Formats: sequence, structure tokens, C-alpha cells
Amino acid sequence: MAYKKNKALKYKGRTYRSKFEVSIAKELTCLGIKFKYEHKSFSYLDPVPRAECSDCNSKDVFVRRSYTPDFFLENGIIIEAKGKLDFAARKKLKAIKASNPDLDLKILFMRDQKISKGSTTLYSEWAYQHGFDYQVTNVPKRWTTNGKD
Repeated sequence: MAYKKNKALKYKGRTYRSKFEVSIAKELTCLGIKFKYEHKSFSYLDPVPRAECSDCNSKDVFVRRSYTPDFFLENGIIIEAKGKLDFAARKKLKAIKASNPDLDLKILFMRDQKISKGSTTLYSEWAYQHGFDYQVTNVPKRWTTNGKD
């Protein structure tokens, strides 16, 4: 099966990766909120399961990776848009948070649904359990003010 690439989605001269990201850009623009899209990257340590360091025999082995969040607001808040919160995305978000504890990262979910077919845990519950500030569907006003409340 051939991989089909998403068609480029443009809004106000910028290219976004999903319709959900376009809807967030439109919402922020309508609210008069200035933002930058995929403006900066951060490094994080991704744990390697079942690995062992050949020098010291430690089981704590990591790979340094790079992460580029979606929306950067002028007040310092960073919004990661999530349509799907699969296992890989959950693992990545936890590693990013562990490596960058001072990052003011918020998650905006397209919808609140179960994290997998066999689970009863919703996206919102997972985010709460792992200490992420989150919202479903729309950017909350508290994220767009200077107080960061």
C-alpha cells in the first residue's frame, strides 16, 4: 500500500499539516491573538526500551530527538494540536515534558475520545493524569491572556 501524503492546507499564506490546525489558526486570528506556527524546536530524551549501555551496562538508555510544537503565542504559551493521541504520541509527550519541565506546553484536542479501543481512558483523563493543561475543541481564553492562568 502506497503512502498518501496530505494535501497542503493553506490559510493566510501559511501551510498547515491538518484541517484542525487550520481551524486553530483561524480561531486565533479571529480572536486577534498573534502567534507563530512551528516557530522553534526543542530537544528531548526519548527512552529506549530494553536497551543497555555497552560502556556502563545501564538500562537507562536514551536517544536525543527534536520536537517542534504547533502554535507559539506571544504570552509564552505553546499549543500542541492533537487529533489523534495514539501510544507513540503519548510516549513522546511524556518524554518532552520530562526533558523540558519549564516548557509551558498545552494540548488542544480535536475531540475527547478513548485512547484506544480497549481502554476506558479518555484523552482528557490521560492529559490530566500526566499533568498536562488541556482543552477540547477550542482555545480557552485563559491561554490567550497575559496572565497565563
